[in-house]
Amino acid sequence: AILESGFGWLPFWMKRMEDQVHYMGYVAEDLQHTMEEYMTGGRFFAAVVLHEGPDMVKMVSDFMGDHVLMFGSDFPHAESRFPDSVDLVLGWDQLDDDDKRRLFWDNPAACFRWD
Repeated sequence: AILESGFGWLPFWMKRMEDQVHYMGYVAEDLQHTMEEYMTGGRFFAAVVLHEGPDMVKMVSDFMGDHVLMFGSDFPHAESRFPDSVDLVLGWDQLDDDDKRRLFWDNPAACFRWD
């Protein structure tokens, strides 16, 4: 999981790594999966950063699947907007209830293997 570096860059790096594996495949001969499979197959998670906003959440989720992103408060850092960060994300009208459930429960539960 990547919890403190944003998430808008994920699609770019996924495609960049795919290109590098294709271009320099000899350095990745032992990989069992494609970069896309590694990043979208339930092995990789990233925390939502508030300044990237709901439109970026939708774009990255459309590109990589809705099971990659999860909420992270970034507390105690200054940009965390604690204690209002949860309410801010819950107020994003661009996300429906299923999107919010995935951000706040389903995806963190999968990431941390909560049963």
